[in-house]
Amino acid sequence: MPLCAPTRASFLTGRHAIKTGFWYGNMSPFAEWGLDLEEATIAEMLKGYGYSTHLIGKWHQGMSSWSMTPVMRGFDSFLGQYHGSGDYFSHTIQEAYDMREDYKVQGAFVDKIRTDLNGT
Repeated sequence: MPLCAPTRASFLTGRHAIKTGFWYGNMSPFAEWGLDLEEATIAEMLKGYGYSTHLIGKWHQGMSSWSMTPVMRGFDSFLGQYHGSGDYFSHTIQEAYDMREDYKVQGAFVDKIRTDLNGT
């Protein structure tokens, strides 16, 4: 599937997009679904072998609950956009700002909106 979200799902899981829940293509902005929480990500697998894992860029795998976001899916940190079709300079999608820095501090999830990185 030569589309963004299904290809990312395949890369993150090592499975065909059809097996990950992305059987019909891309996600629309603010969709209430994403990469199945039962799917193990490459970040989760690598952490099992002692690696640290970090993601920079676009997530586009779901964000309707914190459990769907990159740091909750195995990455130690994330800097980028949750949505798939945001503007790369203003970091907006449908008038909503979407540039985030996520990480954990002593096990607690931190989500910072990075307005200081606005490129316009």
